[in-house]
Amino acid sequence: MTQAIDNRKSLRQARAAIEAGKGLDVVPLLVSLAESGDAEAQFLLGYMYFADCDYPFPVSVAREWLMKAKEQGHAGACYQLAWFPDAEGICSIDDRASAALLIEAGELGSVDAQRELGALFATGDWSEGKDEARAVEWYMKAAQQGHAEAQYDLGFMLLVGEGVAADASRGLEWLIKAAEQEDYSACRLLADIYADGLFGLERDARKALYWKERCRRQGET
Repeated sequence: MTQAIDNRKSLRQARAAIEAGKGLDVVPLLVSLAESGDAEAQFLLGYMYFADCDYPFPVSVAREWLMKAKEQGHAGACYQLAWFPDAEGICSIDDRASAALLIEAGELGSVDAQRELGALFATGDWSEGKDEARAVEWYMKAAQQGHAEAQYDLGFMLLVGEGVAADASRGLEWLIKAAEQEDYSACRLLADIYADGLFGLERDARKALYWKERCRRQGET
């Protein structure tokens, strides 16, 4: 148990090093853990390829590590594989295989995948086409995990009744959640809603001023 706890701590530190652009410093640790079967270490060795740091292996090795992590049900590995570059170095969700990987990532709990699935189903700009009801479902999953942009998107779809029956009250709740995380679009829309009484909601000059001020402060940062 103690060793497992130590490994988790080391992996958290390794991820922080990768995010700081110092991935090469933790490669020996990650390789050791990855070769012993640790899914998170396998994922991080593949993830390094996408991070802003030097990568010491061929691209094919990055994909191999991600595949090993995926086989153990690692959501992040599925997400990165969905966006893995093709032979021409292009990253896109434009085929069924990539779409399936993105959906698998979302089902495994990747909040980034869930939000992207919401956007892709909302616009239809991918191989699976447009399905606003499914967009709402995916936005909801990401929103419930605290993803601010997904909260805004979900709130807007509830306000206008896209993919779901219009529900201004619920839409407002999600917009406020997003705005409280400093989502500018949510703050701007809330200001307009309260200033003009949009979507059948009552005007409230005090709340309109409050959200306008939040927008202003965000614009200064």
